[in-house]
Amino acid sequence: MNPNLLLQFKGLFSISFFFINIYSLERIAAAANPKIGDCEPKSCGSIDNISYPFWIEGQQPDYCGYPGFNVNCSDGIPYLQVPYGDCRILDIFYNNESIWLSVSEANLLDHVCSNSFFIGDSPFAGSSFKISAVNKKLLIRNCSREQDGSFRLPCDPRNIYVAYIGDDYFKPDPPISGDCQTTKLPVSGYAGAESRDYEKLLGYGYLLDWDAPNCTACRASKGQCGYDRSNNSFMCICPDRRHRTRCFSSKSSKKRIIIGSAAVTGGLLLACLLSFLYLYQHEKLPNSIFFWRRKSDNSQHIKAFLERYGSLAPKKYRYKDVKRITRKFHEKLGQGGYGTVFKGSLMDGRLVAVKILSDSKGDGEEFINEVASIGRTSHVNIVSLLGFSSEGSKRALIYEYMPNGSLDKYIYSEKSILGLEILYQIAIGVAQGLEYLHRGCNTRIVHFDIKPHNILLDQEFCPKISDFGLAKLCPPKISILSMADPRGTIGFIAPEVFSRNFGVVSSKSDVYSYGMMVLEMVGGRKNLDVGAGKTSEIYFPHWIYKHIERDGNLQAYGVTAETEEIARKMILVGLWCIQTQPESRPSMSKVVDMLQGSLSDLQVPPDPVLSSPQGSLIDSSAETTH
Repeated sequence: MNPNLLLQFKGLFSISFFFINIYSLERIAAAANPKIGDCEPKSCGSIDNISYPFWIEGQQPDYCGYPGFNVNCSDGIPYLQVPYGDCRILDIFYNNESIWLSVSEANLLDHVCSNSFFIGDSPFAGSSFKISAVNKKLLIRNCSREQDGSFRLPCDPRNIYVAYIGDDYFKPDPPISGDCQTTKLPVSGYAGAESRDYEKLLGYGYLLDWDAPNCTACRASKGQCGYDRSNNSFMCICPDRRHRTRCFSSKSSKKRIIIGSAAVTGGLLLACLLSFLYLYQHEKLPNSIFFWRRKSDNSQHIKAFLERYGSLAPKKYRYKDVKRITRKFHEKLGQGGYGTVFKGSLMDGRLVAVKILSDSKGDGEEFINEVASIGRTSHVNIVSLLGFSSEGSKRALIYEYMPNGSLDKYIYSEKSILGLEILYQIAIGVAQGLEYLHRGCNTRIVHFDIKPHNILLDQEFCPKISDFGLAKLCPPKISILSMADPRGTIGFIAPEVFSRNFGVVSSKSDVYSYGMMVLEMVGGRKNLDVGAGKTSEIYFPHWIYKHIERDGNLQAYGVTAETEEIARKMILVGLWCIQTQPESRPSMSKVVDMLQGSLSDLQVPPDPVLSSPQGSLIDSSAETTH
């Protein structure tokens, strides 16, 4: 007999025996106690796998969840009852035991305009929930007179004011004048928010932490977690009966399992024997079996990365769901180096952008980078990753939809609809997003591909950093990154990424890319006519440095008198960011301060000493290298 055939048969037999037998054992065990299926995870709208300590009213018995964790699924939208009313569930993070909720405007006004709303500073006292420390605060005040910096709500005849405070939720409140009754709402906050933006702030939601009995041991023993209300204690619903913490097999269960296993094994052996005789006759096995095994290794590699950050991972979709969301890839939004982006819609009506990754990298490097990095973030200036799909070589990423597209189509257009004032706010927003990536995450993230094409704009032109395919993660206390190959886009890559002679690779490499982008936002090589026949023959940073150094005005180059201060501030910040030596560049925290501070406080930096890139290197649309 062909030895290769025998080896292949053994592999086929082992794989088939393992999966079919395990499946059969689980079915037999479950049949011993039909109620074990009562508390299996369920979905409501866009929230998949709702499970202990939460339970869905009308779909599951109350013993499936902890008291106070009952979810109301109304018209495909999940709600949780809290002191602020019925709040919509935006997401649930099981590993760090937190839930993301949103208060609707109508719900807010119903409560605020009633005397019952002012419930003190500890609305969750005595419950299993508490307000997370990551929230900002929205102050609601019932005052005898008007409050400066506040926005009056339509609660006639009562004088109700709302004030957005960007400080952390648990910091002391600022002093107020007059006789006021005050309470505060937690909000996520976002760059540039004001008190009058209270509807949008509430829409972004807030984070609650919860405390409930641990379910790990029960789940590990193949049980379903629940709560015994008669004894006010946790219980584990098992194949045989209910246990206190975890499942244990009884003798009768073992007997049924052994009998069932023997029956399945006998049938499997007979099937394999017949298959072997047929294969021996034809002397071949399908190569797809071994192709599957190679793909399985890649799938396990991806799975290991995803499991590393547990419940922080976005929701996983089947690839057939991706087809449904995009209407079979009907509307194409764009094409990039890592895949194609299509417009789609989730079940709850939310519009999304779905990036179908190309399989140029069989190990899924870009996919892992993007999910592992962006999945850890939560910031108004970082695009939200809502879900992903990974089935073999078919990989997709599902993002929130940005109706105004990417920044490049505005700053590289001869008829841009965005003035410098809006570009200035966009520059601040991107800087705050990068500051968060570099300092605000538990794991620091260096993006390595900051450019106008990767800055997306929502309906209010709020910027969001996207495309984390080249990002690198590092612990908070480590500032120096190791890198085998240069990564980034030509024209935006920091010098040290190309050559270590310029310094070490770190988050300052993103600062350089940001500086080049800001200079292009002001005018740069595309928009500002500096008197050359070919803009590609002029290196804009050198030209603008000489112009600023001579204290030349910019009004002759498309900048108005009203916006010259903004343009000059952005130029000085950009020039500081593109200093050749990384240690000479400011941190992104300093960049935010510089942009938001006074122009008189900004000094002219040293001249960037690098020569102008040549040829295609000057083209901001040059391809990405990695």
